Amino acid sequence: MNFLIFFSVEKPKSVLDLLFGSEIEFTNEQLREHIDSITIAGNDTTALVIAYTLVLLGIHQDAQDKVLQEQNSIFGNSKQGATKEDLLKMNYLERVIKETMRLYTVVPIIARNIDSDIYLPHNDITIPSGAGAVVGAFALHRSQAVWGSNADEFDPDRFLPERSINRHPAAFIPFSYGSRNCIGRKFGMIIMKSLISSIIRSYKIEASEVGPLKIEILLFPINGHQIKIRKR
Repeated sequence: MNFLIFFSVEKPKSVLDLLFGSEIEFTNEQLREHIDSITIAGNDTTALVIAYTLVLLGIHQDAQDKVLQEQNSIFGNSKQGATKEDLLKMNYLERVIKETMRLYTVVPIIARNIDSDIYLPHNDITIPSGAGAVVGAFALHRSQAVWGSNADEFDPDRFLPERSINRHPAAFIPFSYGSRNCIGRKFGMIIMKSLISSIIRSYKIEASEVGPLKIEILLFPINGHQIKIRKR
């Protein structure tokens, strides 16, 4: 008996094709804004976090040594790329990345439109519908009321499960929070862990300071990221 099997392989659609195929009709300006948002959110933010992480590891050599030890326990002497299973084992590296995002929040300010009255009982204030609100994520992440007296210090272990259990989920919002949070947060973490893993296994990083910063929607170093790399 003979069988005929037909395969239908649909060509993957680009983001622009998906937007054009949406039931919502976008203007050219709206399409441009969507593409800009996706490009910035998916590239610049991730690249900045990786750069800040390398600078902080260059400053804090003890943390870099711990990252390297964790990598060696996973890969040994191999320089192969990380698999999904490998990435799940990088607990300390993930804490380092989170602490970097806390100290140097690359999206330092989050703006929202208020579509219904919001009562804040702690301050006995009502934010009226139609108002604009700005959340200072950078300030929140360095608040001593939330993170303790050492809020400005680099301490990846503050993200240990036992030290995070009683922390409010909105205390740490590098990917925003709620229904408008970043849809690519998990993918972004995968990218950051993969690249930093590869770099640390091949190079020793040295740095002395992060340097002055500026806000241009994202948080940028004025003088660039000053690091030295030396092959291991």
